[in-house]
Amino acid sequence: MLVDALRNDFVFGDKSEMHFTRSLLKSGKAMGFTARATAPTVTMPRVKALTTGTVPSFLDAVLNIAESDTSSSLAHYDNILWQLKHQGKKKINLFGDDTWIRLFPGIFSRTDGTSSFFVTDTVEVDTNVTRNVKPELLRNDWGVTIFHYLGLDHIGHLGGPDSPLMGPKQKEMDSVVKTIYDIITKQDMERKSENPDSKSTLFVLLGDHGMNFAGNHGGSSHGETSTTLVFMDKDMDFGPSDKPLSALLDKTLPQVNFASTISLLFGVPIPINNIGYPIMELLDQQSGPERLRSLQLCTHQIYKLLATNDNVKDMLDPSDIKQFDRVDCADISGKDDKIICHYAKSLVNHGKYLSTGSDIYLRQAQASYQETLLITNSYLSESFSNYNFTAMFSGMGLMSLAVLGFLFLRFWEEGWSSEATESTKLFRYFDQSIFWTFIVLYPTYSMLLREPSTA
Repeated sequence: MLVDALRNDFVFGDKSEMHFTRSLLKSGKAMGFTARATAPTVTMPRVKALTTGTVPSFLDAVLNIAESDTSSSLAHYDNILWQLKHQGKKKINLFGDDTWIRLFPGIFSRTDGTSSFFVTDTVEVDTNVTRNVKPELLRNDWGVTIFHYLGLDHIGHLGGPDSPLMGPKQKEMDSVVKTIYDIITKQDMERKSENPDSKSTLFVLLGDHGMNFAGNHGGSSHGETSTTLVFMDKDMDFGPSDKPLSALLDKTLPQVNFASTISLLFGVPIPINNIGYPIMELLDQQSGPERLRSLQLCTHQIYKLLATNDNVKDMLDPSDIKQFDRVDCADISGKDDKIICHYAKSLVNHGKYLSTGSDIYLRQAQASYQETLLITNSYLSESFSNYNFTAMFSGMGLMSLAVLGFLFLRFWEEGWSSEATESTKLFRYFDQSIFWTFIVLYPTYSMLLREPSTA
């Protein structure tokens, strides 16, 4: 259940009206995180990040508003929906924002799409999704069902996060959470009574991005990048917490971690371009060997991605593993060598655990895998979002000079001629003032999108 613009404090904050969801978190029946998104914080690139584990480009922010666009499709790009359908043999359905239908052609068995651009609609756009909840979940032929709600985002655009409509909308979304939770819990109990080995249903409540103090989004301010991520599963015992729910506002992780986590939980391949790493609190529900195998799969995938994009060995040979096993990775300065060192130690300790069963090697292997993933994620994230501002502004400067030359010639030949009427001149002044306003404001908007987080 994706609620558009579900900022973290809308669930975890003290003013939240999502009381049922909060009760699940308090009782340990759900686990919550603040998922940190990256700019551009608009729906299409955020859905791409969630399903591929990659950092989208700013071009996606432009394509986000082009309803007829097909160039942004992920039809030929590895993602968790493709893996769940083709490797996991899941039937996937979508109800809500039709952005998903454009991104994933041929993936969904049943759909009921809604347009995200009727911003003044805060009621019907959600009613058209909710009407499908009970009928669809009560069917026994689905494997993955996605509900994408837009009303809360529209309220933010119209009145900001403090709009008087925000509280009632949160209550409405909370009632949908309760409906879904009650249905799948009942279904899981009936399935368990027939087959004790059957697995329960995973229910995820999340946002794609947040919103700023004015209710808008697109940039990288704290409010825009702070989204909700809540996992609910009857078989997962998260345990009650003594900490207030507001502590989850600071329990952050990269949003791209979602793709690898879902892949490992459902036993399907991790998307090939994923740069995220699994959420360890969810893997803690697995046994020691299962957990290490999950970490090994993710580390292997992200290391292969690093090898493709950087000058590191595609595969480690036994001499590399023995060499780095005898050194302290903290003493290595080079980023590539440090990653190889942690990866080698992971494999060594993993092997020792499998041969001895010692918990010491289990902890050491897990720590080494996690360190490898953290460093590699940081390195790849910086590499894929490292924009050359000198080249960008140089290009814009040359473009501006070219336009200035064109306008000068136009004025010289036509604008100041005696034949030009007064109304023609005024129209040209208006035309050019609009153009130059765009030229001046465009770099400002680009820098807004790159504004560093304030928290």
